[in-house]
Parts: sequence; structure tokens; C-alpha cells
Amino acid sequence: MSFDSLLRHTCRLARMTHGADDSWGQPSKSYVFETDIPCRLMQLSGREIESRDHRGLVISTHKLFMRPFDDVADDPREGDVIDGIVEADTTVRDEHSHEFDIVRVNHVGEFGKEHHLEIYLVLRKGPEHA
Repeated sequence: MSFDSLLRHTCRLARMTHGADDSWGQPSKSYVFETDIPCRLMQLSGREIESRDHRGLVISTHKLFMRPFDDVADDPREGDVIDGIVEADTTVRDEHSHEFDIVRVNHVGEFGKEHHLEIYLVLRKGPEHA
């Protein structure tokens, strides 16, 4: 079985860029989108936080596998967002899909050749994150 045959999802990558300065002189965040990227999502862990400040907040960690981009500068990086994850054979995207924050990207390969990316993601969902 080939690695590519295991990539049964597609996703959208929102690459963070800095736009024009806002009224406070700080660069505003804007996103450039890459769509329909073959990938595979696996959940690693999940927990619900019950506190006065975070009632019902669920935090889960995930690992996403994908092929590297042709140009390493285009690979996902910390601060980017992954969303719109669907099964590859599904034609309807969920309008309310979750946004996963990228926290770490590992480049995996051997003999100087990059084979795939392992991207660690965090999903926060709850009343204020819905």
C-alpha cells in the first residue's frame, strides 16, 4: 500500500501573512488559502476542561500527514491554520468545519530526501470557539 493511498482526506491550508498596518501601527493578519490538499488526520488525545472560565471547552490534539510542497517555503508552519477537512470521496464540505492551529511541523525522510510532513494540530472547541 502506498503512502498516497493512505491520504483519504483533503484539507484547506490558511497560510498566515502580514497585511497592511492597522490603526495602531501593527501589521494586520491576513490569510492566503491552498485548497484540496490530500492529507490524513488522526486524533491523538482529547480532554474537556471544566472551570469557571472555560466551562465545556474541549481541547484535542491531532496529527496530520501530507506530502511536502514543491517549494519548502510553501510548507505549512506554526501560526498557519488547517480547516475544511473532508473525506477525499466526499463532494460536500462542512460549512462549520473546525479550525486546527498548527503547533509543530516535522519533515520526515531519509537519505536527504523529504518523504512527508507530520503536522501537529490543536483543536479548541466550546461555547466561545464554536
